Amino acid sequence: MSRNPIFWGLVLFEIAAVFVLDYHHEAEQDVYNGLFIQSARSLWETGTYVLNGEPAFHPIWGYSFLVLLCGFSPVILLMAQGALCFGAIYYFYATIPIKPRLFHIPAMLPFIALCSVKWPNAITGALLVIFICSFHSYLSKPLLKTLLIGGFAAGLAVNMRGEAWIWGPALFISLIFPLGPGMRTKGATFGLAVIFIQLLCISPWSARAYANLGTPMLTPSYGGFVALISLGQLPNNPWGAEHTDAYGQKFAAAEKLGPAFSPAADAAMKKEFLKRVAAHPAAFAEKVIYNFTSVLTHGVFAGQFFTLALTESDYWKVLENSKAVGVVPALRGMPPATLVPLGLHVCLESLFRAGWLLLLTATFVGAYVAAKRGVSFSPFISLTLSLTAVTIIVVSVLQYQPRHVTLLWLPLAASLLLLGSSSADSAL
Repeated sequence: MSRNPIFWGLVLFEIAAVFVLDYHHEAEQDVYNGLFIQSARSLWETGTYVLNGEPAFHPIWGYSFLVLLCGFSPVILLMAQGALCFGAIYYFYATIPIKPRLFHIPAMLPFIALCSVKWPNAITGALLVIFICSFHSYLSKPLLKTLLIGGFAAGLAVNMRGEAWIWGPALFISLIFPLGPGMRTKGATFGLAVIFIQLLCISPWSARAYANLGTPMLTPSYGGFVALISLGQLPNNPWGAEHTDAYGQKFAAAEKLGPAFSPAADAAMKKEFLKRVAAHPAAFAEKVIYNFTSVLTHGVFAGQFFTLALTESDYWKVLENSKAVGVVPALRGMPPATLVPLGLHVCLESLFRAGWLLLLTATFVGAYVAAKRGVSFSPFISLTLSLTAVTIIVVSVLQYQPRHVTLLWLPLAASLLLLGSSSADSAL
């Protein structure tokens, strides 16, 4: 790995700049100031994980513990996330055969923007990079230390976000890709270790659920809620569903299920979701296709730099107004202090929305061409392709939001570089 101080100085500067510019972000902050702060305060004041006077099973407690460890300070929390972001990037270059280049720095922005928001996705995104890099490093040189780093990255991740459970299965799926000799055996060993460590890391949560509910749990109790409201992502859907938290809460109240994120409500909403899908299977297939196309066209999360000057609701009003009267009339008369951050955000979002589609297309087409030519994939490429495919399937079937795929940006960009270099080597 290059020790180029200029490169690493610029990486640190970019992380600091993005975190400062995005400090007033509003994305998911109702959840941060509500569920996470409240549950962390419960841990501090009572030593129990309670919300609204009852044992909480959503959100899962990993991020709440982090909020507590950071003393409820958003500044300290974001400093911790910034350090983890830098650590993931450093570990990436330390383990992957890619030489740091200055043109890589602007391409890191979506990953850094993901890490700059007070949400569990920031932690999971960094842990995913560490997980994939550890897999690659272990298959190249099977050290116990590397296996443990990757395994505990995955173990911490399932305590942050339930969808991190797909990492183990995706790893085994990745072994079908063309790999070097002996790689599959080492890959299977790594995969089994990862699943075991994930189960070990989630065991306190699972034991707590068993003690309170009589049944173990491996995830938070919000899957049914997400599944039900996700039906509302299809415009003009036959279920009358809306993709809002308020819709799920109204359903829970109407059915007298108690708190919308309780285990009882979770089970009832999963049952209702399956009932609605069975009643309108064609509409559900249309919804899956709609989400899949949204993954391709709506892109990744690239920060909320406009919040330096205007609120998120005002931002959406400006966008709606620009659709109605045109971009120039909508922006005419806007003061520079508002126009500059708004323009910066819109330009970056448009750039990375197009870049995401190009990146996905180029990576998978490049992988297909390389496979046809008999080029063996590095473990990094194989696992990234597998995780990307599985993630897109999951968000298509359930819920898609740009943040759900942003954690794949850096691995995909690196895979494209590795594919280019491996294809060049094979041509020599």
